[in-house]
Amino acid sequence: PWIVDLYNKYFPNKNNGFLVEIGVGHTLDGIDNIVDGTLDKIKNISRCGSNTADLLDLGWSGIYIEPVLEYCDEAKISHLNNFDRLKIINIAAGDISDKIQMFLGDSFIPNDHGNRGYAWIGREVEIQPTSKILSDNGCPKNIDLMSIDVEGFEGKVIKGIDFNIHTPNMMVIEINIISLDEVSNLLPKEYKFIKSDNLNAVWVNTKK
Repeated sequence: PWIVDLYNKYFPNKNNGFLVEIGVGHTLDGIDNIVDGTLDKIKNISRCGSNTADLLDLGWSGIYIEPVLEYCDEAKISHLNNFDRLKIINIAAGDISDKIQMFLGDSFIPNDHGNRGYAWIGREVEIQPTSKILSDNGCPKNIDLMSIDVEGFEGKVIKGIDFNIHTPNMMVIEINIISLDEVSNLLPKEYKFIKSDNLNAVWVNTKK
């Protein structure tokens, strides 16, 4: 709710904004493990909670960046009504151009979360600098909202942003693995920390 309050404060009555979400994850409720045929058998679809889904429903446009193909397929179903305004890019964002391997727990950071039956554990995926991905997909310079939730890889994603090319007004960043101070030190000085609940934190560009 506090994030919604900030949206209402900084984007009052805005129905044509532009957003970027990096690290989309599950967008459909009730899917713990994606196996062959699962998406074809879904009935009574309902969406998971999201930092951006409701804004898309209001008429916003945007780009989703997600390295797990199966999550991209979910997003195509959960955002069927918004698909004319939403690009879903199956790639990993970071600070280099390379191939990178998925670890356990849908992360590029080694951890002990366990396999969970996910088919993409150990999969090698393409990674590109964040701003290169955005530029390649027609992202405007001025981004109203950028949400980053990449299971500990947030620092690499931020380092891959050229803030002279892409300038978010608000950034919502998960901080349960990377620290608040680490993120603040990576962001340009014009980004002011607003609030955190120790899971998500929000910064706003004071020059906007």
